[in-house]
Amino acid sequence: MIDSLTKHPMFLLALLLHSIFSFDRVLAYGDDEKLPPEVNKNFVTIKRLTSLGRYAEAIEVFDLTIDAYPEMGLLYAGRGAMLQLIGHDSMAEKDLSRAIDLKMNSPSVFMARGGSRQELRDYEGAMTDLSVAIALDDELTEAFFMRACLFCQLQEFDRATLDLDKVILRDDKNYEAIILRARCRIETQKFDGAIDDANKASSLKPQESTPSYIRDRALAEKSVYWTSQHDYNKASNMDPQSDRKNVKDDQIDASQTDLHSFKQNYVTGSVLIILFTLASTYLGFRCCLHH
Repeated sequence: MIDSLTKHPMFLLALLLHSIFSFDRVLAYGDDEKLPPEVNKNFVTIKRLTSLGRYAEAIEVFDLTIDAYPEMGLLYAGRGAMLQLIGHDSMAEKDLSRAIDLKMNSPSVFMARGGSRQELRDYEGAMTDLSVAIALDDELTEAFFMRACLFCQLQEFDRATLDLDKVILRDDKNYEAIILRARCRIETQKFDGAIDDANKASSLKPQESTPSYIRDRALAEKSVYWTSQHDYNKASNMDPQSDRKNVKDDQIDASQTDLHSFKQNYVTGSVLIILFTLASTYLGFRCCLHH
């Protein structure tokens, strides 16, 4: 079980079910209206089937319950989270949207739909949903982390760093957030900060190799960056008509081009690595589906 609150959106089913079994009242369904006994009974069945990995059967129970209570937003939210869990993001997005239409205005539901929209590459919609979730609950660190991942996909690393700062402020032992912030700091050429984050991550999980890889990458890029700057400044002080300056400029351009190319590949890889780490269980489910 992941220790921090910063889970991948595919863990939202557990969060929704936890809310159902932890509270007598479901705020989004009505402050004074309790769940009907049949719904409570079916949720017990759904929880049992989910724990056994029998997701298709759990969805069938959701289907039957929704047939009986077609205006209960909570049911669409639960089924949407379940569909999201097994990789059916298009269907999940529709269920979660239906839940929101039925006044299920829970930050977890907006966060879940944001996760599905992100998977469907509706980045604008995902950004809106995650921002709404944060507006509804600014302590929801999962939403900050997910939005940071989305900012990384959009290569807006400064904004991603700001969201990760909020996550780490609330949980300074959040390994995943620290690792991702280190990667963002490399992209924004804040190499010393990246090295600090890598060292902190290493202290949290000494057995992991990722922190040392990031630290080495930060040191290497820092060296390339300062060498390029030094060469550029040196070349700028030479005669503009000098052949030597032209050679230096060509070398700098080549170096910067190589660095940009590395960054493009690195961004995609880094985001996927973090998401895969956070969602190892989820990815296992998807692999099973593909087989």
